[in-house]
Amino acid sequence: MEILQHAFEILRDKMSIPRMLLQRCPSCYSNFANFFCQFTCSPMQANFVRITEMLNNSNAIYDHEAYISKVEYYVSSDYAQQLFDSCKNVRTTTGDFVLSILCGTSIDNCTPERLFKYIGTYNKAINIPFTIDVIIADNQILSTNPYQKQRLIKPMNTTTFKCNQSSDLSDSPCSCVDCLSACTSSAPFPYLFQILRMYTSEDVDDSAVDVVPHSIKEAAKFSRVQLEDRIINWCSKYGNFVGRHPLLIFLFGLIPSLIASSGIAMIRLTTDPVELWSSPGSDAREQREFFDNSFSPFYRTEQIIIVPTDQSFWEREDTANFLKTVHIGPVFRKDFLKASFNLYKQILQLNVTLDNENNELENKTLTLSDICFKPQWPQNPHCVVMSVFNYFQMDHLFDCMENPYQMSSKLQLSCLGQFGGPVQPYVVLGDFETPGRYETAKGLVITLLVNNYKKNDKSFYNKHSLSLAWEHKFIELLKTYKSDVFNVTFIAERSLEDEIARQSKSDALTVFLSYMFMFIYVAFALGHYSGFGRELCLPFVHSKFILGIFGIIGCILSVSSSIGLFAFFRMSASLIILEVEPFLVLAVGVDNIFIFVHSYQRLANNINQPLPERALSSMPAVQMFSLYAAVAILLNFLLQITFFLAVFVWDIKRQESYRLECCCCLKLNNSNSETCQPTESRVEHLMRKFYAPTLLNKYIRIFIVVFFALWLVSSSAIMNRIKAGLDQKMAVPEGSYVLAHFINMEKYLAVGPPIYFVLRGEYDYHDYILRNQVCSSSGCSANSLGAQLARAAKFPERSYIAHPAMNWVDDYLDRLRPIGLCCRQFNSNETFCSSTINNTNICHHCTVSSLQGQPYPNRIYEFLPNFLEENPSSN
Repeated sequence: MEILQHAFEILRDKMSIPRMLLQRCPSCYSNFANFFCQFTCSPMQANFVRITEMLNNSNAIYDHEAYISKVEYYVSSDYAQQLFDSCKNVRTTTGDFVLSILCGTSIDNCTPERLFKYIGTYNKAINIPFTIDVIIADNQILSTNPYQKQRLIKPMNTTTFKCNQSSDLSDSPCSCVDCLSACTSSAPFPYLFQILRMYTSEDVDDSAVDVVPHSIKEAAKFSRVQLEDRIINWCSKYGNFVGRHPLLIFLFGLIPSLIASSGIAMIRLTTDPVELWSSPGSDAREQREFFDNSFSPFYRTEQIIIVPTDQSFWEREDTANFLKTVHIGPVFRKDFLKASFNLYKQILQLNVTLDNENNELENKTLTLSDICFKPQWPQNPHCVVMSVFNYFQMDHLFDCMENPYQMSSKLQLSCLGQFGGPVQPYVVLGDFETPGRYETAKGLVITLLVNNYKKNDKSFYNKHSLSLAWEHKFIELLKTYKSDVFNVTFIAERSLEDEIARQSKSDALTVFLSYMFMFIYVAFALGHYSGFGRELCLPFVHSKFILGIFGIIGCILSVSSSIGLFAFFRMSASLIILEVEPFLVLAVGVDNIFIFVHSYQRLANNINQPLPERALSSMPAVQMFSLYAAVAILLNFLLQITFFLAVFVWDIKRQESYRLECCCCLKLNNSNSETCQPTESRVEHLMRKFYAPTLLNKYIRIFIVVFFALWLVSSSAIMNRIKAGLDQKMAVPEGSYVLAHFINMEKYLAVGPPIYFVLRGEYDYHDYILRNQVCSSSGCSANSLGAQLARAAKFPERSYIAHPAMNWVDDYLDRLRPIGLCCRQFNSNETFCSSTINNTNICHHCTVSSLQGQPYPNRIYEFLPNFLEENPSSN
């Protein structure tokens, strides 16, 4: 009896880690624990356990008694499969599958045979004292070996619990997060139906509709004509006034525009993509600001994607089966890994000498360690760097790809990164053939996390400048880095702002050339240069070079005035405004110039100006551009009816007095005024003689109608393929290193950014019902927040959630359970006992009374500070 009691105590201690992993699903843990209970304590043990190897303890001084080193444990196939099925969907607190840890491989490759082989193989590092060969069989076997008497072996086949059933350990079955069969049968997402009513109101007889009297229609028509006549009369009077006082109107338009343009000196530019593309009142922006203020801004991310130039696969012997070869992706070639590792070391060892007077580290060396995120500081001083180089050697690397949580691989090495956390293979490897086939990867991804700070922090600008300085050096290194073995693309947190600023500077030449081209076009299109007989100087009388110059100047003044006017009111501008607004104003302004000049040349006095409606978007970049553009166009109109109109009057007087445009002092002889009148321009001749007759042709009209109708139909058919949102590749110029990285991200990144779900306001976790609306483990509500997110993760193609949420409430509730070394107190003073203290005699488990697996409200917050402060460990 004492031996049995001792064996039970040993089993209880050895089961502490599996219990921590599997207790979220009581049915699974009950089956798993019973598997070892039957092996250790069953009175029928001899029926299904056979000793196959014994060794002598040669290291002992007195006792050289032999001990068992290897046994066979026979179980039935039904039992093995039922135990496996009850546990195969149980998740860890990080969202991964527990069986990927217990199997030593990915969940896709885990089978009952692999599970029993891994947990039964001797491994001192993970508390497996001797080898247990689990044999899955259904038939009885006659046992013959030198260690035991001959007998009949009957595979063990005891009762198991399905994961959606309650067990002997708990009245609650496993939750939907850990058991698919426990989920309610529901569609991935409810379909939304919109019921359209054919008739929303009673039918109204046509005879009942009041007819508008003829007299009212005539009155309305008369009022419109009256308004148009008044506008024409007002414009005529204004034109006569400008004709009599052109200098006054010229100065009236020029001086205010120059004053407004001086505000450019006070301009404030916005380059932050968040400020540009998200509205301050949008839900996403408000939620982000709430998160940043409640916690801290998300980390600054620096990322590198390394792609080998040799993309061919190669073969390697399978270490588990030497008769089999496996195809290995190009990233696992030795020369590529060595070259990539050299770059990796240069990045980690990158340093910057600071010379800022206001910086605390003036004239000191800044390294990545000074600014990076260290989750286990000060116990662990290493930065979070997601890279395949956290692994070591090929076999160890493949082991860790299959199970990144392994504490001891085949080489007895841990798979955790230097920073103390797991390195998921889908984060550090890219472009593998199918999910889970990481050995076929064609690219490496390195991600570094740098601390970010609240903008209202007093030391924000000082700390922020440190990050900017290191990132600048980081970008400089990678821009100049060359290798024959691989191609590298990269991005830093500051890259988008830098590239947006650089793009605006590069567009200055484009804007200048556009304005020069439009000037030349206006000058030649408005002037008349043919059909002047013997007067060779007459073309210079009818040219419009000076008018074109002042028209372009008017466009420039309208742009600068609108920007300066907003700058006076401390309204920030974006570089997009400086790039796009000049082109918009130029297009509208030149069009108005043609209307002015052609109206005079044709002696027409009716210009219809439509007034379309406009809506103001809430997107800051679009909103700012709309405001700036509207004011610029308005100012352009005002300048054209003052500044440009005055110049136009002077030009008409010059032309009618037959003075040369290039030299107004010279006047031609106008004795023969009829022969000196200009004919139509070449453009007008082309339109009248060729284009208009062709367009009015019967067959051409039919073709044009059919062509544009087909174009409309085809465009409507593919309209649904337009993706909503802003393509980030459109925000950077072509040839940018950021654009190259964006393209590689689409190909080589297998997972997107993290998403956080935050409960606003004060939440009473004392309340059992409220707490169950958040957690997702056994005993929690089936419709809790955690359960809903877990269900959404089952349909990632629709929800875009790749893994179940990491729920701190679940972690904390698991910690309070009296198992393992997580929650303990010293025997002497009842204070917190760290999990790093392995002496179990001086500490005892936290005594937290529970109800249906949940702690009583009065002690829910007692151990929370220790939970938040202690770093995780293998214990």
